[in-house]
Amino acid sequence: FATKNGEPIDAWFKAFKVGTKEDVDMTRTYGDTSLLALPAGKYDIEVQALGGSDVAPIYLYGLESFADSIVHKTVSFDAGKISVNTLNNGEGWDATVNIVPHGAEAKAPTVARGRTYGKVTEYEVNPGVYDVKVGALRIKVLETEYTIEKVEVTGGETSPAEHNFKSGIAKIGVSTNGELVDATVNFYSLNPRQNIAGSRTYTSASSNPKEFILNPGIYEVIIKTLGKHKGHSETFKIEVKAGETVEKNVTY
Repeated sequence: FATKNGEPIDAWFKAFKVGTKEDVDMTRTYGDTSLLALPAGKYDIEVQALGGSDVAPIYLYGLESFADSIVHKTVSFDAGKISVNTLNNGEGWDATVNIVPHGAEAKAPTVARGRTYGKVTEYEVNPGVYDVKVGALRIKVLETEYTIEKVEVTGGETSPAEHNFKSGIAKIGVSTNGELVDATVNFYSLNPRQNIAGSRTYTSASSNPKEFILNPGIYEVIIKTLGKHKGHSETFKIEVKAGETVEKNVTY
């Protein structure tokens, strides 16, 4: 059954084997309830409004049919909104946003995308169920991406989607006899061991100590000096806690 602005409309419903374009059955509603004859299993359904409407089709991915019951779906062509809020330690944080249909194959097109800039942002989409993929910017961590699953959107309403990333700050400084030393700084996770972040201190007070925004956890840090002080190295472990700053100054 399909509606627009609260009224029944004529629409095509086309069923495909899940993840393919192999059609199984189709029906037209003529403004009423119509039936698709589908063997038990999962299907992708494309719904196209008729009657001269140019609204985009609506896709229902992974819809399941059963041998002993009828599944009823009402599809509304009234647009709804998803309100996305990305945080870091409870504060507004800049992040990328990609909205995709829930249950869709990886190759399914993105429905909406954008960036939060640390503020609540809204995206207008067709009614349906979506996954909201957010990617935190500026954080050098293993967990910079998160998927908010099964955000249901209905026509004329706004559905919230929020995620709070967690991070701490590590400051690493390198010097000798009061002189700032240029050095490479690399952070490694312990399990699994993986290079998480790397940069240089240079010899400027604006970058030495060098600041890293990281997930909470314990890291192995490897420092190697450059330039006229080349040849020194040091390895140590440092713990980063959410919402806190830890500083380590290495002196030669």
